Amino acid sequence: MKTTAGRILYKYFELDKKTKLPPSGALPNEDISHIELHEKETERENFLLQKENQRDEFFTDSKQIKIEISEIDAKSTSDLKPSQGYFSTEDENKIQEMAAQRTLEEYQKSSRSLLKIWNEQIVHFHQNRYWGYSTQSQKPKKELTQEQKINREVFSYIWAFIQSMIILKFAVYYFGLEFAERHDPVNLFFLILAILSSFASLAFFAYRKSRRDKKLNSEK
Repeated sequence: MKTTAGRILYKYFELDKKTKLPPSGALPNEDISHIELHEKETERENFLLQKENQRDEFFTDSKQIKIEISEIDAKSTSDLKPSQGYFSTEDENKIQEMAAQRTLEEYQKSSRSLLKIWNEQIVHFHQNRYWGYSTQSQKPKKELTQEQKINREVFSYIWAFIQSMIILKFAVYYFGLEFAERHDPVNLFFLILAILSSFASLAFFAYRKSRRDKKLNSEK
């Protein structure tokens, strides 16, 4: 899966999990029999008001952070894109991780918003030669997700089945019957061609599958 700064920030703040409330707390368990009724009520109201303000601040901050991270995630790829050329897939992931890390470090040092710090890092990135990462002229190949790889694999099996069991078999039956009735050399030629094509298609499919399996094993 492609790495983005937004995913890293989401993980850091754990905004993808169920939001937990700050502890509500309780009034101190102490003997207050000597306190006047009015003083007890005032103390309790102040305590509850303080806790309510803490809860409001918690939800407000969490909501604002989530909005800012969503905006960062939506534009992180374009923000960290070179003006000319392309980054390799590996370098692009490293740059995203580095941008997220620098943003978090600055966020922990100050009370500024994540989005403002992110924009500062983008300016720094472009003004300082992409933080030392070099570009390439060719666009890197797009990495397939596991689901896309499985779909391609399944499609290759389906196409091999259709080609060998339906299309070529129909050709064998058709030209076979035509040759049996008319003994035409042309029909015989196409009959032999269809049979050879059927065997060649299956052999090529088996060869390609074997090479793919060897490549996957070598990568492991």
